[in-house]
Amino acid sequence: MRFCKECNNMLYASDAKEKQVLRFTCKNCNYSEEIETNLQETNCVYRNEVKLGQSAIKIDPMIVNDPTYARTRHVNCPDCGYGEAIFFQNPNNNDSGMKLIFVCCNKDGRGGKYCGKWWFNENRI
Repeated sequence: MRFCKECNNMLYASDAKEKQVLRFTCKNCNYSEEIETNLQETNCVYRNEVKLGQSAIKIDPMIVNDPTYARTRHVNCPDCGYGEAIFFQNPNNNDSGMKLIFVCCNKDGRGGKYCGKWWFNENRI
């Protein structure tokens, strides 16, 4: 995400076809900047870092909106019974084998909020 250097509003991406470069433009003050294609920039949209503490893992329930995570319909949430979850590898390297963390994708659970329940699979791969 880029921000305007003049008014600090968000810049929106568009293409400059005549130069064949990417252009970011402010809709508030019309400031624009062009990005050369030979520059190496990160295209990371969202990065979820799971940090293991001594007692628990904290996972943001909004992670279910990230389209880059693998999804499965072969599990049921232990809390609400919903049949879809995202999953990723447990970053704890002390375990033998690969342990997966599942996060419930139910967006209508717990009074209109995200369910957010996460759990480990017990079958190691």
